[in-house]
Amino acid sequence: MPRQAAKRLLLIGLPIVALGCARLPEQAAPGDGGAIAAEQLVDIVSIPSEWGSLIAVLAQPESTLRKLWLQDDTGTIRIVTFNERTQQLSTTVGVIRRQ
Repeated sequence: MPRQAAKRLLLIGLPIVALGCARLPEQAAPGDGGAIAAEQLVDIVSIPSEWGSLIAVLAQPESTLRKLWLQDDTGTIRIVTFNERTQQLSTTVGVIRRQ
């Protein structure tokens, strides 16, 4: 009797579980809660003052790259990569806007 109940549970439960599973997207589109927006930095040796104040620096010991986190008056956060070896900023900047 317990064996038949287990078989029925398996026969009924397996299709329900299979139908309830959905494939996750490979990569989220910008603005969909996945990748953050990006802006371009024209000058690779300075940061615009409108971008606000430096709130954090992320430094990894095995890398010469540093992530500079800046926040402006509206709460927008920009993440700028600084290369210590070349003494230059990356031209692509991550942007996290408040909603």
